[in-house]
Amino acid sequence: MAYSKRFKNYDDVFIKERKENCCTVPNIISSNGYNVCTNCGTTQSKIISYKPKMQPFLKTDVNPNNIEPVRSPIGPRTIFKGNLDGKGNYLSPKALMHYKRLSKINRGLVNGLERNLWIAIAKLNQIKTQLNLPSYIAEDTFRIYISAAKKKLTLGRTIDGILCVSLYFALKFYRKPIIIEELLAAFQISKKKFVYCYKVVVNNIIPNLNLSSHNFTPQEYINKFYDELDLSVNCRNIAIKVVEDSKRKGLIISGRDPKGIAAASLYISSKKNNESRTQKQICKIANVSEITLRMRLKEISSLI
Repeated sequence: MAYSKRFKNYDDVFIKERKENCCTVPNIISSNGYNVCTNCGTTQSKIISYKPKMQPFLKTDVNPNNIEPVRSPIGPRTIFKGNLDGKGNYLSPKALMHYKRLSKINRGLVNGLERNLWIAIAKLNQIKTQLNLPSYIAEDTFRIYISAAKKKLTLGRTIDGILCVSLYFALKFYRKPIIIEELLAAFQISKKKFVYCYKVVVNNIIPNLNLSSHNFTPQEYINKFYDELDLSVNCRNIAIKVVEDSKRKGLIISGRDPKGIAAASLYISSKKNNESRTQKQICKIANVSEITLRMRLKEISSLI
């Protein structure tokens, strides 16, 4: 029930309109968004507010000093800005001297591992958002990285390199196919650094964590590529059937890039299902050369 803005005393309006349903001596209170009579328990109506909608993200409505900045979950949280604390309140000279002393002691207790993790956590959160990764993969990535950092394997190697390899093994463990070039572009490292860090992690960390290293199959890459190529599920099923029939008739998978086999199978299935995609489009998504695609097409076409 809407009321005009000219009514100032809403209790009088409610009593006037609901007096036949309420008691003779109503006592109206506001509770949980409703106007209720405490004598008989009759609900008069909902509370209607005519105030303008709040816009908390406007600079005029928000005091930036009351917003606590996001800090790392590891390490000290003591922050000073001149003679102000983290919330912008003034400190007395005695308290300022006391807290500066405590902050200095706290900084001295921070070891190299914590300083390393400050950078790694921020980078991992950035990559998680950039690649749209689920939380369980990010958590396992951090477990692998902590194991490497505790063994001081990050010395002489970049944090991004070890973190990239840790994420790669977490994706392999959960059978989430990804193109290595996508990881290298996200972490902005070269393939040479990736291989250098890969050898260290696979020899020193993965065996101790009892993780089963799973190599990506062409079928898993088909599930990844068909969505990016905007193909139908029927086209995806045909591509998987092409791979399985080719393997059964003697196609050698080992030693060949599974992305190339997946790209060739999707190219064949798209032609059969009248959802044609050019070789250039498929090669761009699968990150393989057109020469590789044509070679795999020739091998598969001779078997099916």
